[in-house]
Amino acid sequence: MKIIYYLYEKGKEPSAAWNRVELIIKGCKVNGFEAIVYPIKSPYGINRALRPFILLWQVIKLYIDLFLNKDNAIVCYGYNYTWPLFFLPRKAKLIVERNEYPDHLIRQGSKINYFEESPLKHIDGFITCSKSLKDYYSGFCGSSCSFLISPVIVDIDEFHKRTEKTKKISYCGDWGNHKDGVDILIEAFALLHKKHPDYRLELIGGSTPDVEMALKQLSIDLGVESSVDYIGRIPHEDMASHLLSASVMALARPNNKQAQGGFPSKVAEYLATGRPVVLTCVGDLPIYLTDHVNCFMSAPDSPDAFAAKLCEAIESPNSNDIAEKGFELAKSFNYDHQSKMIVDFIR
Repeated sequence: MKIIYYLYEKGKEPSAAWNRVELIIKGCKVNGFEAIVYPIKSPYGINRALRPFILLWQVIKLYIDLFLNKDNAIVCYGYNYTWPLFFLPRKAKLIVERNEYPDHLIRQGSKINYFEESPLKHIDGFITCSKSLKDYYSGFCGSSCSFLISPVIVDIDEFHKRTEKTKKISYCGDWGNHKDGVDILIEAFALLHKKHPDYRLELIGGSTPDVEMALKQLSIDLGVESSVDYIGRIPHEDMASHLLSASVMALARPNNKQAQGGFPSKVAEYLATGRPVVLTCVGDLPIYLTDHVNCFMSAPDSPDAFAAKLCEAIESPNSNDIAEKGFELAKSFNYDHQSKMIVDFIR
C-alpha cells in the first residue's frame, strides 16, 4: 500500500500543514510504509489567465496517476481544488484531512463554499485534530466514513539539544486574525514586566504590516517596547534552537471558533522543549493538558489571568517537574507514533 498526500500550498514558504505532512511521511517510512506527498502550489510568476488551466491539469494528472491504482490511499489535505475527484469512479481509498473549521465559520464576511462540505459524503475516511471538528464534519460524511483524531505531530529529536535558557518568554506563529491572542500576550507580559523587569518577550512569526504596526504600537503604549523582540519569520529548522533558549513558552489563544476546533501544532513543539508551557483553556487542550500537572493553564481572553500563570511558571518551585511531565506528553505526539496510528487507520 502506498499513501499519497495531496497538499495544496498557497504561499511560497512551507506552512504548518506542510511541516505536519512531512513528519507523517517520515513516520510512515520509519514504520515500513511507503508514503509520498504531491505538492501543488499556486503557479506564481505565470499569467493569471493561465493559472486555472495549470491547476486543472495538476488535478487531472493526479487522477490519472493515482486514483486508478487500487493499492493506493489518497489523503486530500485541507481545502483545495480536489473536490471534483470525489465524484469520479476510483479504486483507491479516499481520505480527507482537515484541521480547522471552514472559513465562513471562522472569519466574518467569508462566503459559504458548498463545495467544501458536500463532496465529503463520497469519502472513505476523515482525519482531524479535535473532537469538535469530528462532530462538525461527521454531519457531512456518509455513514460508512471512518474518523481518526490525530491532534498534533512533532519530531522530538529536533529538541534533544537542551541549551542554556535565558530570561525570555517565547511565542511562535501567526500574529494576526485574533488567532493566537498575541495582543493579549503583550498585555499580559506588560503586567508581568512590573514584577519581573529582567524578562523579555520574543515573538516569532509575523502577519500583515498593519497588524505588526498595531502590535508594536501596543507595546509602546504599555511601556514595554524595549523588552519585546519582534523576530519575524524564521526557517522551520531554526525554530527549535530559538524555543530552547527561552525559559517559558506562551500561547494566549482566545476562546473563538477557530480555537474551539483547532489544536495548535506549536503546542507539541512547546512541550518538546522541556520548558514550562503557559496556554489557555480552549478547544481540546484540556483533554490532554492539565493545569499544574503538565502545563500552566489560564482562563482565556484575560491578560490578568494569563500574566498570573506566567508568574507561576517563573516562580513555582514545581515548574521544572511540570515541564518534564509536559515533555513526557510530547513523546506521545512524536511522528513515529502518530504516523503508525494514521497508517493503521488507513489500512
